[in-house]
Amino acid sequence: MENLVTISKTFKDQLTTTSLKVAEVFGRQHVRVLQDIEQLISDERGMCNFAHTPYINQQNGQTYHYYEMNQDGFTLLVFGYSGEKALDFKYKFLNAFNKMKELLNSDDYIFSRALNIAAKKIEESTKIIQQLKETTKTQEIIIKAQAPEVEYSRMVLKANNDWTITTIAKELDMTANKLNKILCDLSIQYKRDDHYVLHGKYNGNGYTKTRTHPYVNSNGELNTNIQTTWTESGRNFIHNLIKKFNGQGVARLAN
Repeated sequence: MENLVTISKTFKDQLTTTSLKVAEVFGRQHVRVLQDIEQLISDERGMCNFAHTPYINQQNGQTYHYYEMNQDGFTLLVFGYSGEKALDFKYKFLNAFNKMKELLNSDDYIFSRALNIAAKKIEESTKIIQQLKETTKTQEIIIKAQAPEVEYSRMVLKANNDWTITTIAKELDMTANKLNKILCDLSIQYKRDDHYVLHGKYNGNGYTKTRTHPYVNSNGELNTNIQTTWTESGRNFIHNLIKKFNGQGVARLAN
C-alpha cells in the first residue's frame, strides 16, 4: 500500500499514519481499530499521540471519522496485534516511517522546505505592505479632503483681527463686567492698574494683545490708555471655556 506514512500539520510536521491505513494493511475492521485507539486514549498518556479527524465517504456522502497517529501512537496501537502476517505488517509500517525520516533529513527536502518557508514569509510581507499602502492611501485621501478646512482654521487663527471683551461678552449673552469677573474667578486674568492681564499660565499663548490709545484729559494733558483685546485664538478659548459650564454654573461664577 502506498503512502502509508505522511507528514502531518496536525502533529506539527511529524510523521503520521491513520487508523484507515492500519485497518487496511492488517486486514482488520476499521470499527475494531477505532475501538482499540479509544481504549488507548482513555489513558491520558496516550491522548497526545492520536488526533480525531472527520471525513466524508466518497461512495455514500456520509461523514465518518478516523484517527491520525504519530509513530508512538502506531507502536502502541499495533503492539498487541498478532497473527500470521502481523509482524510483516509492523515492519512494513516501520520501514515506511524510516524512509520518510530519511527523506526529511535529505538536503533536497531541507532546501525545498526552506524555499517554501521563504515563499510564505514573502507572501505574508507582501500582504502587510499592500495593507500599509492601502491604509496610507486612505489617510492621504482623508488629509486631502480635510485640507481646505484645516487651512481655513489656520488662517482664521492667525488673522490679525482682535476682539474687545465687550464684543465677546455680547456673543455669549452677558455683560463685559460679568465675563471679566468669570475670567478673574477662574484665575485666567487679573486686573493691573486699569486693564486686565493674563496669568502666567495663559500668557504667551497668543490669546491677547494690548492697544495703547492716546487721549487728552480735562486739564488738556495728553495721556495714554492701555486696553487688552483678544485675538481670534483667544476668542475661541473663551467660547470653549464657557461651553464647559452650563448656564447655572456660569451665572454662579459671575455673581
